Amino acid sequence: MSPTVVFLSDLTLAVLVCTGVVFYVAKHLRLLLIELRGTTERANFWLAFSNVSLVLVLVPTIFALDDRPESELTS
Repeated sequence: MSPTVVFLSDLTLAVLVCTGVVFYVAKHLRLLLIELRGTTERANFWLAFSNVSLVLVLVPTIFALDDRPESELTS
């Protein structure tokens, strides 16, 4: 496989995982946030904040930590 194909497949996988995590967490988190924050508007703000945090920070960090550099040693 060429490096471009590997990169694009990893990027696609990351986007799919991020999207899945956001949709899964949003369903359960919305009701809890409404109960904790008191109003729907406040709950929606914190839900949007948590979605952005998940998509932009946590999931890409997990994939970045899984990256293994290629060894330059030849046998």
